[in-house]
Amino acid sequence: MLVDSEVLRPFETKEYICDINSAFQRQSKREKAQKAVKSAEAALVAAQKASHNPRASRLTPPARTQVLAAAQSRLGAAKESLESIKRRNDLTTDFPRAARNYLLAKEDAGGHSAKLR
Repeated sequence: MLVDSEVLRPFETKEYICDINSAFQRQSKREKAQKAVKSAEAALVAAQKASHNPRASRLTPPARTQVLAAAQSRLGAAKESLESIKRRNDLTTDFPRAARNYLLAKEDAGGHSAKLR
C-alpha cells in the first residue's frame, strides 16, 4: 500500500521509514507547512484590507488586484503542500505500525503451527 501510494522517495527504505529520526523530520516538515499556511493566510488578510482601503495603499487598483491574486495563489499552494505532507506522513507513520503487527501475527501463527504438531 505504501509503495502503491507513490509518496516514497528513492532513498526511503523500510529501515529509513521506521527510524525515529525520519519521523522527527516528517513532523518538522508538517510544522513548517502549517506555519506557511498561517503566513499565507495573514498575507491574504493584509492584501484584502489593502484592496478595500484605497487610501491606505499607494498601489493602483490593478496592482492591488494583482497583489490579492498572488496572496490567494500563495495560500492555495501552501494548503496543497500541507495536505500532501499530511497524507505522506499518515501513510509513512502507519507503515511501521502495520509492519510490526504483521510480524507479531506471523510469529503468533508460527507458534500455533508448532502447537498443532
